[in-house]
Amino acid sequence: MRKRDREKIVKNIELGIESKQGRPISVRPYDEDHKKLEEIAAETGENKSAIVRRMIHFALTDRHQHFASGRCEEKLDWLVRTGRQNETVDLAVSDSVGEIRESIDRMESELENALELLRQASSLTTEIYSMSSMSISSLNLVFTKLIEYTSSSPNDRKQSVVIASTAMAELIEHAVSDLKKCLLFHEHVSGNESLDNSYLATKVRILKQRIDSLPKPANQIASE
Repeated sequence: MRKRDREKIVKNIELGIESKQGRPISVRPYDEDHKKLEEIAAETGENKSAIVRRMIHFALTDRHQHFASGRCEEKLDWLVRTGRQNETVDLAVSDSVGEIRESIDRMESELENALELLRQASSLTTEIYSMSSMSISSLNLVFTKLIEYTSSSPNDRKQSVVIASTAMAELIEHAVSDLKKCLLFHEHVSGNESLDNSYLATKVRILKQRIDSLPKPANQIASE
């Protein structure tokens, strides 16, 4: 038996004034209870019969009921207190779960929007490619007919398709090379959506510089 348990039993069976003793009875405690009686007797220095007498008195009086009732009240208080704490924890967990669900719903909505934009971008890219291909074909036809109708050489008119195809091949090669330069340009200005910082704007500036560098007509110089 633990020391705390022994002290508790001794405290509960204390008597302020010894009552009048009755007739003697013979009691044979259980073996495990007998060992506990020996420990209590060693703790208090009293004989076992006196201890058993006090225990009987304690068990048959109102003190036992008060003691048991107090223990029940303590247990009930503990259950109520623990239940309230658990309720608070449950509410906090429920709020956290609700926030997580809202975040997941919001992410799902944003993901659906992103997928829709990707689908639209794919469709637009297909349309742009188709229109570009058609423009190249139209331009090739225009070059062919232009050479055929404007060339003074019969041989050039016969070779108009070859000449136009060669010109288109050079244009496509230049476009591919220019696309690579465009991609390299945007690696350095990524995130800036200003039109002035677009690759097309740089081409326009270069063209303006070339125009300004050309010799001016005589009449324009005179007017200045």
